[in-house]
Amino acid sequence: MRTSGIRASPSPSTNVRSAALGGVIGPAVFIGAWTISAAITTREYSTIDDAISGLAAVGADSRPLMTAGFIGFGVAVPVYAAVLRRVVGGAAWLTATATGIATLAVSATPLDRSTTTDTWHAVFAGIGYVTLAATHCSRRARCCSTGIVPWADSASSPVRCRRSRWSSRPAACRPGCSNAWV
Repeated sequence: MRTSGIRASPSPSTNVRSAALGGVIGPAVFIGAWTISAAITTREYSTIDDAISGLAAVGADSRPLMTAGFIGFGVAVPVYAAVLRRVVGGAAWLTATATGIATLAVSATPLDRSTTTDTWHAVFAGIGYVTLAATHCSRRARCCSTGIVPWADSASSPVRCRRSRWSSRPAACRPGCSNAWV
């Protein structure tokens, strides 16, 4: 019986599934630390106007928690990158790894230590932001070039990029669309 014409890939191992959790755990730890740190700090802090790194600055009462958030993200995302390399291919795993390493470097260079440290902190943060965006772009390019989005659903099978009846290009490849994560 033919269902969709797409052959299912073998189910990933427990190790792969566990490593894939790094893509959820890292951001969750970071966002949790940021949210709690912003709520408990005695410094005047605005989540809209102030840099997140201010919560991990030298002398900040929220420094241990926010630094732990940076480290959690910096360790978990490269673990997830190993899954990207195996399942997605392309450059997404490299940029995800670089994001994690840059985040670890941000945690190692807290603000308000010295002008030199602040400069290095800004460099590492910039690298982290650029590589994070590049991870998404790499993932999107892979979808557009192959027409297939490998993702972990219950069957763990590759799924074709969604195509619109009005366009022959996958939705993730059309300008203005940002659903390549799906």
